[in-house]
Amino acid sequence: MQEKVRSSGFDAPVHLITAGRPDGWASVIERVRAALEGGVRVVQYRHKTAPVRQMMEELATLVKMCRASDTALIVNDRLDVALAAGAAGVHLGWNDLPWTWARQHAPVPFVLGCTAASPERVAEAIAAGADYVGAGPAYATTTKKDTGPRLAGRDYAALALACRRRASSPLPLVAVGGIGPGRAAGPVEAGADAVAVSSAILDAADPARVAHDLTQEVVRARLARTATGPEPR
Repeated sequence: MQEKVRSSGFDAPVHLITAGRPDGWASVIERVRAALEGGVRVVQYRHKTAPVRQMMEELATLVKMCRASDTALIVNDRLDVALAAGAAGVHLGWNDLPWTWARQHAPVPFVLGCTAASPERVAEAIAAGADYVGAGPAYATTTKKDTGPRLAGRDYAALALACRRRASSPLPLVAVGGIGPGRAAGPVEAGADAVAVSSAILDAADPARVAHDLTQEVVRARLARTATGPEPR
């Protein structure tokens, strides 16, 4: 039994978050390219400290790569940069640009991802017109320093229930934080639809293989969850 994997939908099994590498941006690009070959269909560009000019230069390459492979490219934090670069959308945390403002000022269609670690925050993301919700950390992570306490399986179950109560259609829930091979199934079996990873792929000896294996792990976990009975509404 196989699950159909959407190409650039935000329930695509694996999202890749970019991060700097000591061997430079060219190495990041090659690893992202390998991840796309391995099945990644959502890439989030994240570079907290880069000047805008540098971000635009880096994004120029990523936009072309992602368009060629039917992959959605999302920019972390910066709505202005996302729009200027021609990205598919922006991902905003709770302390970033207000979600409702971003939705009102972005063109249509334009993807809005929101970080929400409680059902109340999910409700606010839904009210703002979010297209997906990111939640974490699922595990301890060294990639991002300003994370809250780790989310347990019951937390993801509660968040998933809040996402699936949206009137029009369920909102994809993406687990993030410390996820790598062997660690994707837990949040997904608890209720998440996808996982977002960074170092697990970018630091791997074979990024394409890790991307493929993580995709398969998420798909199997989805099927295992489905086999236990209907999801709550």
